[in-house]
Amino acid sequence: MKRSIKENLQYLKRGYGILWKLSPALLIRDSVRRIAEALQTALAVYFSAWIIEALTGHREAHYVITVIGVTLGVTFLLSIVIDALKSANTADEELLYHKIQLYLGKASLSFAFEEIENPNTRILRGRIDEAMKARRGGLDMMYRRGGNTFGKFCSVVVSGILAAPLFMNVGTWSVEGYIVFFNTPYASILLLVAIVGLSLTAGRSFQIAAGKLFEAWKGWPKSLTKANFYMDEYTGENGAAKDIRVFDQKPLIMGEMHYWFDNPPFLKHRLGINCKYDAINVTITTILMGCVYFFVAMKVLGGSLGAGALVRYAGLVIQFISGVSVMIAEGTKCWRNNDYLEDTFTYLDLQKTQAEGKQKAAQAVHEIEFRNVSFRYPGASVYALQNLSVRLTERTSYAVVGMNGSGKSTFIKLLCRLYQPTEGEILLNGHNIQEYEEEEYFSLLSVVFQDFNLFSFSLGANVAAAESFVQSRANECLKKVGFDKREEEMTQGLDTPLYSDFTSEGVEISGGEAQKIAMARALYKDAPIMVLDEPTAALDPLAEAEIYEKFSEIVKGRLAIYISHRLSSCKFCDQILVFHEGHLIQQGTHRKLLEEARGQYYQLWHAQAQYYV
Repeated sequence: MKRSIKENLQYLKRGYGILWKLSPALLIRDSVRRIAEALQTALAVYFSAWIIEALTGHREAHYVITVIGVTLGVTFLLSIVIDALKSANTADEELLYHKIQLYLGKASLSFAFEEIENPNTRILRGRIDEAMKARRGGLDMMYRRGGNTFGKFCSVVVSGILAAPLFMNVGTWSVEGYIVFFNTPYASILLLVAIVGLSLTAGRSFQIAAGKLFEAWKGWPKSLTKANFYMDEYTGENGAAKDIRVFDQKPLIMGEMHYWFDNPPFLKHRLGINCKYDAINVTITTILMGCVYFFVAMKVLGGSLGAGALVRYAGLVIQFISGVSVMIAEGTKCWRNNDYLEDTFTYLDLQKTQAEGKQKAAQAVHEIEFRNVSFRYPGASVYALQNLSVRLTERTSYAVVGMNGSGKSTFIKLLCRLYQPTEGEILLNGHNIQEYEEEEYFSLLSVVFQDFNLFSFSLGANVAAAESFVQSRANECLKKVGFDKREEEMTQGLDTPLYSDFTSEGVEISGGEAQKIAMARALYKDAPIMVLDEPTAALDPLAEAEIYEKFSEIVKGRLAIYISHRLSSCKFCDQILVFHEGHLIQQGTHRKLLEEARGQYYQLWHAQAQYYV
């Protein structure tokens, strides 16, 4: 994407700001290491020439020994520093990827809920993750490529300073023939122009190759995401192992994976690009090496330089040439990495939850009112809910029923403040719920969502949603939902780890058991508003009957909202709300609504009841 230099610099500034925030010590140590490596490489050449000059100059033994000692001492100290910094950075470099993922994860917690549910958000996050996993771009590669660029910059500076005397040495004019030309300033200027010009040409070649590789790569992460998805399906990580075997889907899925993993188009294109531009750069480097060796050799023959200079200046100039070329190439990659950073920053800048109010929520919930509330999903032309007005009062249980797509789930998400009304307002005790602090409002809610999640923590931690908890209270909640007998079978009780993701001692639980634990978690929170969205969908008839028998005890003293497609549960609720096509069309008790023979509830009830007669 075309960006101005200013925009690119702003991207780099923001990216390094994030890296500094995540791991400042890593950046400092890496910078010091790069400087030390540049010094070590250049000084190794410089000191080698010094030793040769000492030996060919017929110096005394103690002088030669001193030169060798200084060379070994400096090299040893720099090696110790470099190795120590590398060792110190090893763990941090491995952790950096995970720190970035954690940073992105924390940022996502502040996104508006509709952004979380937006498919484009998941696609965007997928692109970021695949680019990072493949070591192609993003914040992680910004650190690596930026470090490489800085390292080569240091190498250019150090080798350039140490090689500078070569171009300042004019030498003697007493030599005969064409050799005298190499002792003139013109020869030095000519070589300097050749070095700078060919170095920039090599760098430009690297730059073009990096750009072509990037363009070739652009479509690869999306394809890799697709291939990795099917690999997870094939290995059964996404729970598709049964379907793959029964329907013999192996050829279908393997064909997709083989196409991208066995002979991917990107790798073919990359090979061609690398061969072409590597040949160009090798040619340029060889020409420059020849020029430098010839120039220094002529100066040695002309008497203006000693024999050691051939090693010193040839080595330093070659390092300078290589440094300029690679610095430009790495700098180009770092610059092009901004295309990947754009995805990262777009993700980080997604719509945040609107500024929350400052009001503390009251402990008691007297009434929740939906006042002319309408809601339309982003990009949708049809309202999911329209002109909804209803009052929900304390210590009352409500059943919410209706066909699929009638607006029940949207109603609950609005109540839970996961969505904000497109029109109208929702009031708690007479105040708009947006006026309350978000955490304060959430503290009033105990919810069992239809697609709830348990984690690979202990049973007790899942119930309490915290590492520390009151055991007696957790046990009481599990008993209320009928999980006590299953808990007795667990040898570690509340300390039993759920699932075997991280330990062989983990206990696998059924969908119905998981649903009971989720209900126990809602009870443990003991909030004044309880929402149960299909809480018995995974339970067998006996377990469901047990929950119904304890329903009044479970919701006792709370404002309870119960959503279920099994209308037999409605008999246990004080009021029934019937939704249809985004509207609240009926409200009343079970008995009253059954008297309305033409009503929606009557039709739904008898549609199910006929199968139980």
